[in-house]
Amino acid sequence: MRTYSFALGVLLASVTGAVACPDFDLPGVEAYEITGPKMRHPRFYNVVAGGDFDLRLCRDIRAQSDVGKGVFPDVPDFSFEVSELSGLRLVVSVVSECESVLLVHAPFDGWFYDADGTRHRDAQVSIPRPMDGPFDVWVGTSDGALCNAHLRMETFAR
Repeated sequence: MRTYSFALGVLLASVTGAVACPDFDLPGVEAYEITGPKMRHPRFYNVVAGGDFDLRLCRDIRAQSDVGKGVFPDVPDFSFEVSELSGLRLVVSVVSECESVLLVHAPFDGWFYDADGTRHRDAQVSIPRPMDGPFDVWVGTSDGALCNAHLRMETFAR
């Protein structure tokens, strides 16, 4: 009986873990290739913010900043293959009709998170020394509601 209970517990833990955290190995709903110099002028991408995944249930994300609450889709909204980032700072932000939250997985730097907190400051992540490679982006909301939003990608000289 103990063996069965233990096996069932392990099974439930593995199933819960698989669903509870975003997976940057999955392709984004939209995928783009872009260079750092092309983002010197901001690039905007339409997205519906929100989803079914509650970030508080995930224990696997250790972000460069504190991770708070937020509800995201389980797969990235966007996957970007970015090159020519040397000497640039990358800023990823959300302009939305609701309280947005932003989750970014960057190559070599790991996870970045931000929540807007008020309607006057949208969610924004700044990566001071980004490396070339894949960037995955999830656009969520603080309460799980869905709303129209724009993802903004822009680079600046360091």
